[in-house]
Amino acid sequence: MTTFPGSPRLLKGALVTLALPNPLPSVIPFQYNPETLSRSLEIQAGSGEGDRSEVLRLKGAPVETIKLDVELDATDQLEHADPTAVSMGVHPQLAALELLVYPQTGVVIANTHLTANKDGDWSSGNRYHTYQGAQLTVLHRVLARAGATIVTGDFNIASDSPLYPRIIDGGAWRDPFVEADPVTYHGEFLPPGYPPHRIDYVLVSGFPVLDTEVLFADPVTLPDGRTTFLSDHVALTARIDLSAPRRPAG
Repeated sequence: MTTFPGSPRLLKGALVTLALPNPLPSVIPFQYNPETLSRSLEIQAGSGEGDRSEVLRLKGAPVETIKLDVELDATDQLEHADPTAVSMGVHPQLAALELLVYPQTGVVIANTHLTANKDGDWSSGNRYHTYQGAQLTVLHRVLARAGATIVTGDFNIASDSPLYPRIIDGGAWRDPFVEADPVTYHGEFLPPGYPPHRIDYVLVSGFPVLDTEVLFADPVTLPDGRTTFLSDHVALTARIDLSAPRRPAG
């Protein structure tokens, strides 16, 4: 950008959507302003024959169409080693645009599976720390735009990790298993010396949790006499009262 004092001030455009009753708009900023933008109106003419004095019979408001070409490019962010761009390129922007074609509902349930930490070390100095932190940033950005109320999945991040506050987005999400903190990956499937952790989560926003339970925690005996687990993970289940008025997050 030029530093000439007489240069015009450039403002970045954005795609803003509002889905009532949610008062918060969804904003998708443009990296580059569109070179072209057009707006057209298509009338909705009534069908059937009418009186000759009725020049035009309309059955509703016109259909408005706005067309623009948007360029998405992660080159600028990669130049500055932006962790989100390095790990995911333009996928967050594409995901936000894709969400616009899905209808808004009262309850949005999301499921995720983040990249595995194969070191078993969730300290801030571990090689996966920055990468997983960037994934959490994108995840919560997409969840907010989708208006998600429940998110579940294998986060592959231990509950005692420094990244845990970012899992619950600083308290925006309730973790109903935070007190019990059950191990969700059986130690029998880990390399020797790797302690088991809770890496799976059920997070809830705005609705009360009635009770919780774990499944697949104990081994079972197969017909051939062998003893094993039904899954390498322990399943988390929560009963949630979706009939209650939704409370603000936090």
